[in-house]
Amino acid sequence: NALQALEVEVQVEALETESERRMAKIWAQVLGVNVNDIGRRTSFFSIGGDSISAIRVVQLCKKAGWHILASELLLSNTLQQASSVMSSVKTQLEWPPIEVSECARSRIQRRWPGYESCFPATHEQHDMISTIDTTPSSFVSQVLFDLSQGLDDVPDKYRHLVAQRDILRSTFVKTEFGLFHVVQPSTMYISIPRISTLTLDAFLAVDLTRAFTLDDSSFARFAVVEHGNGQVHGVLTIHHALYDGATMAMLTADVLDALQGRPLAVRPPFRLVVDYIEAQDSALAERYWMTYLRGLPGPTCVACTSNAKDCAVALVETIQMPSTSALLKRIHVGMAALVSLAWATTLRRLLRMDDVVFGQVVSNRTIPVKDVARTLGCVISSVPCRVTFDKDNVSLLQAMQADNAAMLPYSLTKATVCKQWGVDDSAALFDTEVSFVNLAMVELSAVKESHTTCRPASFYVIELTVLPLTTDSLCIQGNFDPHRISGTRARQYFDIMLDTLKSFDKGIM
Repeated sequence: NALQALEVEVQVEALETESERRMAKIWAQVLGVNVNDIGRRTSFFSIGGDSISAIRVVQLCKKAGWHILASELLLSNTLQQASSVMSSVKTQLEWPPIEVSECARSRIQRRWPGYESCFPATHEQHDMISTIDTTPSSFVSQVLFDLSQGLDDVPDKYRHLVAQRDILRSTFVKTEFGLFHVVQPSTMYISIPRISTLTLDAFLAVDLTRAFTLDDSSFARFAVVEHGNGQVHGVLTIHHALYDGATMAMLTADVLDALQGRPLAVRPPFRLVVDYIEAQDSALAERYWMTYLRGLPGPTCVACTSNAKDCAVALVETIQMPSTSALLKRIHVGMAALVSLAWATTLRRLLRMDDVVFGQVVSNRTIPVKDVARTLGCVISSVPCRVTFDKDNVSLLQAMQADNAAMLPYSLTKATVCKQWGVDDSAALFDTEVSFVNLAMVELSAVKESHTTCRPASFYVIELTVLPLTTDSLCIQGNFDPHRISGTRARQYFDIMLDTLKSFDKGIM
């Protein structure tokens, strides 16, 4: 079969140029492999590389005075190709500041006099804020910090953090000119209530129901909660329009640093990301997506009438895939592509379609913006992932891997482009989404995120979150909207995806 025909390169081809040797050293450092095992024809993916480690490679190249985009690295089949596109010419990382019309600024100033800055909300932020009136709690998260050790001056320490983190003083304003992300001044007073309650869960339930509205001066807040037998927790409540997975990891570390009196990291403002978005050529992005989706026979939607009243709205499973890691290295593909193929196969089987499309979350931490990997904010975007079942699985995986790298320059684009996705916007192109969360999460004993597994899907009918626990195991969570699909039907989709992944572990053919 096709997989068996792919043989591992046993003999390492010697490196020939200085740029190849420099790139090999960086790969070895990032991926923890022996530099002597890296040859000219070695693939980044064959030695454990992925989109997250690509960010680190780009950073180390920059420190060494060489420049390469993550998309260029991911599109390169071999080290020789990657080193050939590496250049001493600097990639543009700073973009012209966005200009907001005087009329829009005047409208915002009437609502929030003395605001610090404003800029258009991203497409992803717009989608999230659009749910506030109907399902206000959908995109709200609560992070808990154990304060039982008696940390002093918690309110003052948190206020010190807020003064240095624009994302914690951000709100949104709807105007006739569009939705704007508004940053309040660093001198704004932050109220931090101290609350006593019988149980922490009781407070969390009330706090979650409160959610956020456009009348709030910030879409993040902090409270000190005393409960039980003298236990004390700090609760950070924040809207998803202000964070993504990478931000949550950095922000929890920042809060801990602030509470424990440690120096705070320097972080760039989120508006630099928006400056980049506005500077991009919409015509190029629209042309790319129209080409990518050309010939799509129609939408891929799973929504159906649901009569379910009381049912769980989240499904969670951990699966072991002992053979998959080595198998993917052989074909030079990352785990994220395999997860996407498993979901595409599930949609194909249940909807009886050979050309399917669904949403996939892109981290966008590889865009050419200075220090974007250290920026707090909602940098992610959800873009179409199309799979046409016209070849074997190995070829499909390799094609998906190439597509995912090729779309990186167009994954974070203006809302006018996102609305089209190359097709008539009178109907949704897809109503399911897959998020592969590949983050090097640090274990923080004083931090835990409140339980969200009992919540329905926030935006799509089915939302899958896949977290690699190790190289051989995945935690998969599926949230669904009980108003648009029954629990029984959602469970069927979930179980078939699990079965598909398990079957892939036995062989991808």
